[in-house]
Amino acid sequence: ATGEATVTITKREVTITAVDASKVYGEADPVFANATMKDHVDGELEDIDLSVRRSDAGDDTLGKHEDVLSISSSKEELEAAYTNYTFTINPADFTVNRNEKTLTVSADNVNKVYDGNSYGVEASAGIAGATIKYWNEKTKAYDLDEAPEYTNVTNGAETVKFQASLYGYKDATGEATVTITKREVTITA
Repeated sequence: ATGEATVTITKREVTITAVDASKVYGEADPVFANATMKDHVDGELEDIDLSVRRSDAGDDTLGKHEDVLSISSSKEELEAAYTNYTFTINPADFTVNRNEKTLTVSADNVNKVYDGNSYGVEASAGIAGATIKYWNEKTKAYDLDEAPEYTNVTNGAETVKFQASLYGYKDATGEATVTITKREVTITA
């Protein structure tokens, strides 16, 4: 009597998963954690590079960048190299968060004796490229391109408020004062 039977070896499913990461705007990308691999046969697939790369490196648009963190090998490349396996590669998200601390703005106080000229403060931001606006008492908003100026004697120090804005950063505000004092004049007969 004779007979036959079959032996079928099916491909083993392996999952490679990257981990979500984030950074604060204005900082360098972090070192990404290696992806994890599960369900493979112990001792096999050890030469697969599980280091994670960011496919949109250099794009610092605020918010979540979906599925941009993954290993360099594709599913097709891995399955061609390891014919006993099928691969599922789960990429991860990368988030660029607004920088809440770095942007600063300041200006020196101005103290002048009346001389007929107008004086205001000149604010500067701690990061180049920031837009500086000055407080407008009429509109109750930071919408003036130039600081208010004072020519005549002020009744004490006049406060000038200003704001620095830059994409990716929390707005920074500050204030300085302008004081115009009386000029002494001597009349001699």
